[in-house]
Amino acid sequence: MDILEEYELLSIIETPNECLTKKSEIISIVTSDIKALAKEMMKIVKEKEGLGLAAPQLGRNIRLMVGYFFSPKLTALINPRIVRKEHQKVIFREGCLSCPDKEVDISRSEVIMIVAENLNGKKIVKKISGVSARIFQHELDHLDGKLIIDYDKSTDENVS
Repeated sequence: MDILEEYELLSIIETPNECLTKKSEIISIVTSDIKALAKEMMKIVKEKEGLGLAAPQLGRNIRLMVGYFFSPKLTALINPRIVRKEHQKVIFREGCLSCPDKEVDISRSEVIMIVAENLNGKKIVKKISGVSARIFQHELDHLDGKLIIDYDKSTDENVS
């Protein structure tokens, strides 16, 4: 089976699944396989009418995520991280493709400064805010093994 056929079989992993709770590995080299995975992830986000997706949600524990981080363009980011958060936080109800039928109120920074690489290895440094910042923080949580249910104070599944 070639790499594209493999990615055509991908589906979103739902809780409970160990892959969703593990910290993802840094990507040292952006290979054609990673680019193909990113392309498939973008396709899935569009099909599901989602806002973002992280590689662990497809069973790949690597630091790759796609989303509308720089609206309105869907973008893939490699090894993303937050380098600065402003103190102002906003509470908003979030859902997740890996936690179907679950919504949780989550407080997140309204404005963040991020660093990542694009699929061509170019460094990206941006200040993002509002919904874009929320999407970024949500997908970054996935790369760190954290889910929206970890923020839910009303359930025994709370591990934060």
